[in-house]
Amino acid sequence: MISDQKILDWSARKRSFAIPGRLRRLLPTLAFLFAAVVTLSGTVARTSAAPGGANPAPVSANRSCDPCPAVTTDRLNLRKGPGTSYKVIAVIPAETEVLVYAGQTNGFRQVEYGNLKGWARGDCLQSPDAPNWIGLAATDSRVNFRAGPGQDRPVLAVMPAYGILKVSDLVVDGYRYVASNGNLGWAYDDYLYHCAGVVATRALAIRAEPRAGSTYRGTIPAGESATAFMDGDNGYTLIVYGSKTGWVLGRYLS
Repeated sequence: MISDQKILDWSARKRSFAIPGRLRRLLPTLAFLFAAVVTLSGTVARTSAAPGGANPAPVSANRSCDPCPAVTTDRLNLRKGPGTSYKVIAVIPAETEVLVYAGQTNGFRQVEYGNLKGWARGDCLQSPDAPNWIGLAATDSRVNFRAGPGQDRPVLAVMPAYGILKVSDLVVDGYRYVASNGNLGWAYDDYLYHCAGVVATRALAIRAEPRAGSTYRGTIPAGESATAFMDGDNGYTLIVYGSKTGWVLGRYLS
């Protein structure tokens, strides 16, 4: 396991004291009230990866509801039952907020749309709190892939240097919500290089490593667009072109 960031460990001497009986009897009530305040006050913030952009309003990190609000990602049939064989009772427009109940049957969720109640495909319903996936990033070294946004959260894996991630706009305490090899988790954002669109000014060989003699992975034709990340050794730049990831000579990218 590696460290996400520098941690200063402070030690303090333990102090023991007696708790009066009356206060001891109140402790369960005080603990309950403290937990309620923490739950109600917990928020996370979304930040845009684009420099200078305005940050969206904070979103509640805690939601307890059934049904819960959701937004349709496409035009969606509302049916009488959980399957395509059931009659369509309405067509819900894209980007419409509805109420969705917990659980699903055959990939369908129970939905309230206005005064109608029926079933709709769950893969076309998205929570308003869901992060927006904004592009790709590359790790600049070996980086911890964590279960949550914090140094104390479990490490699910250690991602290799120059690994390509799908990144969202959700950042909490310096950690960004990412997808790595189809798995969802968190990575420390300072260790990620965000991508930029580039165009090859001439045909460029894609190499497995930032040097001329390394394994050939393909070619970017002149005039083709690619996604670029950080510069490496010997004037090479890490890129993604279609399904290929590797290094090309950076001076021929614009």
